[in-house]
Amino acid sequence: MKSITNYSFKPISNKDQNMHIISISERIKRGAEAVFRPHRTDFYIIQYITQGEGTYFVDFEEIKFKANDVWIVSPNQVHHFVPDVNYEGILIAFTETFYARSAYNKSFLSNAHIFNPLGGTTFFELKEHEGTIFQEIIASLIVELNHEFDTVQASILHNGLSNILNYAERSLIKSNNYKNKLSGKDSSYTMAFKKLVRQNFTEYKTVKDYADKLHISDRKLQKAIEATLGKSPKSYITDHIILESKRLLTHEDLSIKEISFALGFDEPTNFTKFFKKQTEASPSDFKLEQKKK
Repeated sequence: MKSITNYSFKPISNKDQNMHIISISERIKRGAEAVFRPHRTDFYIIQYITQGEGTYFVDFEEIKFKANDVWIVSPNQVHHFVPDVNYEGILIAFTETFYARSAYNKSFLSNAHIFNPLGGTTFFELKEHEGTIFQEIIASLIVELNHEFDTVQASILHNGLSNILNYAERSLIKSNNYKNKLSGKDSSYTMAFKKLVRQNFTEYKTVKDYADKLHISDRKLQKAIEATLGKSPKSYITDHIILESKRLLTHEDLSIKEISFALGFDEPTNFTKFFKKQTEASPSDFKLEQKKK
């Protein structure tokens, strides 16, 4: 099995900046494999569809998109377009170091809903006037990226990117998927919980572990997660471990033993029992089935 490709950021629009903007069609011309084959990146990507419709996968989640849809892919997620090119759009790529220039920027990356979706992938539709604003900001950024490098260019690009991210945050919060889920502390606890799970799932396996980290009771965490995600925190932890398991089984050339230890299981047999209970397939069978696709 060929290990999944991990792409590091390489400037396209401007060699002096850790940000670039490129159309989907141009990105395909530069290398279709980086568009259509499952891959990871070490940078963020804002995907904005301007016309047509198609299909995209993020960590086994299928996204059916159309014009004016936006979604964001974060570092380490496995993603790709389905190669039935009946669409066009804009890809805005940037590194964490480029955006997180201040304490506020770092906090935004950690706490904004667009980077910490309450469920699944950050995906929403822009209203017509929002799409117009997006396009105007993108057009100004493209002009700046093509401008000769000078000492203020990074600040101008950063301000434009910040505007896009803030408009995206507003649009997501106003969308039907979110407006009924946001409830003050519940939302904050959920985002903090999800971040902790991503960072510590190989070590912490129980709800109490995470409640203690958040300095709240198990019951309060249970209430918050059920209110925002519609599932228990235990189910979310389990789902995340299964997602990481599937990533490794599908995209990495590792043995079941190596994967079980990488996920924090003390014995491969415990991992096999856990995986089969949740998916009704053994890790070996799942891996074999993915090879056929």
